[in-house]
Amino acid sequence: MIVKMVGELAPHIQALSVICACFPHLPAAYLETGVVFLPEEMVSGLTINLHGCRADFEAWRDALDLDATSPTVEQCFNGGRCFLADAYGAFEGTPVHLRGFIEADDVLPAPSAAP
Repeated sequence: MIVKMVGELAPHIQALSVICACFPHLPAAYLETGVVFLPEEMVSGLTINLHGCRADFEAWRDALDLDATSPTVEQCFNGGRCFLADAYGAFEGTPVHLRGFIEADDVLPAPSAAP
């Protein structure tokens, strides 16, 4: 799926406007309209990327009523471990992919000190 005309993004921009009006308290995020990579397909919609804590991800997920997939802990590009959490769904008829890049320490217990 390739978005060819800016007019194709209008419903997604409208959904983003509703999000801003209804949930001004949500943590800032990187918001992108265009191609959205859902688990089974690529569609036109809204991608929301968060770089923060698990609570920020959950606030967005709860506000948009999205289901979360099973998160996994993976190596981040910066050499440290991070927690990737994904949620998919729709808001105001617009497909949404929410992705959280979360410090692993925010999710995993701290390693115990060696004796």
